[in-house]
Amino acid sequence: GIEAYQDGAEATELYLTHLQTHEIDLEALIVVKTIDEFLREESGEAKDPALGWPERAAKLLGLTEAVLSRTGWEQKISDGLNSEDRQTFWTATEAARMLDIDAWDVYFERLKRGEDLWYFVMQTNDSDRFDRGIRFAEETLPLKDIASGPSDSVGLGPEFRHHSALDCVLQELRRFPGKGWTLIRAGLQSPTVRNRNMAVQALQAWDRTAWPTEAESLLTSAIEVEPKDDTRALMVNALDGESS
Repeated sequence: GIEAYQDGAEATELYLTHLQTHEIDLEALIVVKTIDEFLREESGEAKDPALGWPERAAKLLGLTEAVLSRTGWEQKISDGLNSEDRQTFWTATEAARMLDIDAWDVYFERLKRGEDLWYFVMQTNDSDRFDRGIRFAEETLPLKDIASGPSDSVGLGPEFRHHSALDCVLQELRRFPGKGWTLIRAGLQSPTVRNRNMAVQALQAWDRTAWPTEAESLLTSAIEVEPKDDTRALMVNALDGESS
C-alpha cells in the first residue's frame, strides 16, 4: 500500500504538477480521480501526518481539481463508450462511473447488439429503465432451457453464459418488489446454484404481498428437489418468512 512508500505524498505532488501542462487520456483521468478520492477519505493513510499527506492535502486537492474540471472529459468518455476496442470501452466505463456520467443508454444499446453488459444495464434506480432491462431479459434469455432442474453446478464456462446473464438480473430484483417473476421462476429451477440462491434472495427481500400466487407452491416444490443444503435452508427460510 501507499503507506509503504515514504515519499508517496511528494511523488504524488510531482506527478500531479506534471499533469497540469499535459494533455492526458482517460487512464490518467482515472488515476487522478483515484488520488482525489484517496485524499478525501475520512481516515487511513491520507490522514497520517507521518506520511506527509495532511500537510500537502490542500495543494494536492487543488491539483486534482484542476485536472478533473478540465473541459472535454464528457466527449472523451462518450467517444470511448462508443469505441469498438474493448479496452478503450472498459476504460471509458470506469471513467464514466467515477465522474457520475450517465451511460445507461449506451450500455443498453450495446447489450441489444449482443455484448455482455447485463450487469451495467441492471445497475439503475430508474424504474422505467429497470423495466426495459427486465423485458429484454424475458424476451431474449432462453428461460425454458435455463429452468432445466437443479444441480450442484457453479455455472462456469461459455455454456452457462445465459445463466450468468440471469444472475445479473436476479441479484437486482430484490430492489424492485413484484418485478421479474418469470425470471425468478426460471432461476428457482436453474441448474446453477447462484441462479437459485439469487432467485430465493429476491423473493426473500419482497414483502409477502408482492409474491405471485404460484410462488409459494413453486418454492415448496423446489425445496423437495434441492441438492444443496445451504440453498435448501435459504428456501425454507424464505417460505417461513425469515430474512436472510
